[in-house]
Amino acid sequence: MKNIETVSISLYRLDGLEKEAKNKAIEEHRDFMIETYSDDMFDKVFNMTQSKYVKGLTKSEVIENIEINDYIYFFDGEMARTTQYCGKHPRSGEHEFTLHGESYLLSSKED
Repeated sequence: MKNIETVSISLYRLDGLEKEAKNKAIEEHRDFMIETYSDDMFDKVFNMTQSKYVKGLTKSEVIENIEINDYIYFFDGEMARTTQYCGKHPRSGEHEFTLHGESYLLSSKED
């Protein structure tokens, strides 16, 4: 392998994105949340049907879900592929970013 140069990739949390990219991230996550649950699961988890949930799902609820899950994005609002290890996993406390099969440590329990 020939290493030609070092490249820097900027990743952002939702609140660090420009308006258009932020709106894209929110809309895509809203669609993901809606598609993730079946009507049966909506009844159990949200105590409502999916159709009521779709109408009632607010932007702030989507943002809260994004922030709780600590999702990270590229500048254009495309979600970056990351993994956060938690619980009793041997790598608990580590957060890594994967790009084209290569993984890069973003933070660790020592940070």
